[in-house]
Amino acid sequence: MTDETDKGYTIGMKQCLICKKEIIKNPKSHSSKDRKYCSYQCYWKTLLGKSAPNKGKPAPWARNLPQQFRKGHLAPNTAFQKGQKAWNEGKEMLNIRGENHWNWKGGVSEKIRKYNRAKSKEWGKQIFKR
Repeated sequence: MTDETDKGYTIGMKQCLICKKEIIKNPKSHSSKDRKYCSYQCYWKTLLGKSAPNKGKPAPWARNLPQQFRKGHLAPNTAFQKGQKAWNEGKEMLNIRGENHWNWKGGVSEKIRKYNRAKSKEWGKQIFKR
């Protein structure tokens, strides 16, 4: 290992564990503090043939789940079931109809009704003339 002074700080030299290239260590950088490999390619070569450290263990989010919800167990009958009707399906919500609804704006005015009636009559006459 050699030490050189560059721009006021010491640069440490180290060898890659796989290809034996020299690695420049910068003491001011946290990422290069414990470097053992010169590149990701060399790091990945060390992982070949090893199994994942979490293989066979439950996922972190599934560790505290009750046994009945884990793989291979059926959910209880009270859980949501696919195809089940909603509690309010087909029921009319009379308490929020018309003027009781929060977004009620007065309904269709008489002026608009007359306009639509006249417009549709005219449209009908034009169709029968063709």
